[in-house]
Amino acid sequence: MKSRKDGSSTVINVLASGNARPVTASNSVITITENNVVNEEAKAKEEQKQEVPTEQNVNKVETQLAFMHAMKKPYVHIIHNYRFSQRDEPIRHGSEIDLQSLKDLFETQWSFQTRVDENMTADGILKKARDIGERDYSENDSFFFIILSHGNQNGILGVDENHVSLAALTDFFTSDKCKSLRGKPKVFIVQACRGDKEDPGAVVSDATPGRAVNTALQAVPVESDFLVCYASPIGYSSYRDTENGSWYIQELVRIFKKYHTEEHLMDLMLRVNFAVSKKSCDLGKQIPSEECRLTKKCYFHSLPQSTK
Repeated sequence: MKSRKDGSSTVINVLASGNARPVTASNSVITITENNVVNEEAKAKEEQKQEVPTEQNVNKVETQLAFMHAMKKPYVHIIHNYRFSQRDEPIRHGSEIDLQSLKDLFETQWSFQTRVDENMTADGILKKARDIGERDYSENDSFFFIILSHGNQNGILGVDENHVSLAALTDFFTSDKCKSLRGKPKVFIVQACRGDKEDPGAVVSDATPGRAVNTALQAVPVESDFLVCYASPIGYSSYRDTENGSWYIQELVRIFKKYHTEEHLMDLMLRVNFAVSKKSCDLGKQIPSEECRLTKKCYFHSLPQSTK
């Protein structure tokens, strides 16, 4: 297994039992040995009464539902930058595995229409985000924008080695500018480094060649319903296996597949954090990072069975 450093990107009855009591029957009355006599008709009415939902229970379920959102028809767009011709190692080997894993998940397994653009410049990424921010999302219930590329502390790198900040991309999707996504989850997932540490050995870096830039990544807008997921915290690298893909994307796909029927999106991302944190290579460890502005628990496909 050959690891590559993504130029600033790095990647888990209670058995209820009752004690039967002996009973004796007398006409229409059942006598229990503890001297509790219950008329059959009264008992039937009591059971019927118990089956009727109380106002308190109904309100509780309604509150739970108001706090949840089912993502049945998301818009999924992937930017896949894998060829950087100005670099000594121009190909981000292993990134094609990440792309295929994401397509297998969203498109093949879940039947979500997935669009892919490849090898875009920084300006091209910005223009693409502007264009899709102007779409009508009335028929969609959520939005996913996934970027696989090199990166640095300033943001995401285009294949021309120029950067675009993630804040500049998310700005096209705020509630005042993209009204058809108002109140709907907007999820940005970034597999790219956010630091410039050199990578000795057999690891390829997704960091910017040359001197480090210490400017912090622009803050994510405070508007609601955004979830921005990074492969690593600001200033740190993330890792990509040249044969098996990046730690982050591979764990994300595995966990989404396994647990999406049970848990909401943020709990899924916590599992991703845990799984990636357990991995190691010669260069060190990795921990993903999320910036959450969601206002509801977001589930893929449908809400949990307990709320229906």
